[in-house]
Amino acid sequence: MGPRLIKTGIAVSLACGLMSLVDPTKGLVGAGVSAALMIAPDEHVGREWARNQFLAAFLGVFTGAVAGWLLGYAPWFAGPVVMVVILLYARLGYPAAAIGGVTNALFILEHADLGFLFAAYRFTSSVVGLIIGWLVNRYVLPYSPARAADQGKQVSQVQQVDQVEQAV
Repeated sequence: MGPRLIKTGIAVSLACGLMSLVDPTKGLVGAGVSAALMIAPDEHVGREWARNQFLAAFLGVFTGAVAGWLLGYAPWFAGPVVMVVILLYARLGYPAAAIGGVTNALFILEHADLGFLFAAYRFTSSVVGLIIGWLVNRYVLPYSPARAADQGKQVSQVQQVDQVEQAV
């Protein structure tokens, strides 16, 4: 857990810091959350998470922006918009990205009065966080199968101790 915790802090700081310099709407949360979610335990999982996050950002922001443009913001429209987002992800075969898409759609819908420029900033923020998180995950304390095996041994030893304590 140590390297992932350090990498998460670095990625969130870099993503939020960069977006604070270029985003006049100060949408730092999307960058920080995307960066934090990209700190994966290995390369394969990282690629899968990146794909899911990109889909979450794109479809969520797009759906929220279109719904906001067509309907404006009214709380009773939020439910149908969420249903559409979830159906899109289910139909595309990426249900793991649905919660991120719902979050993005609702955030954009809530700020529908700010228009497509706001949606573009939110999408950019999410993608910047995704890229920074991926870079930090890959190059700062990179994943090492040997270290993962050592951590796995430590975990299994802890599990064995827990099992012995439960038996006693």
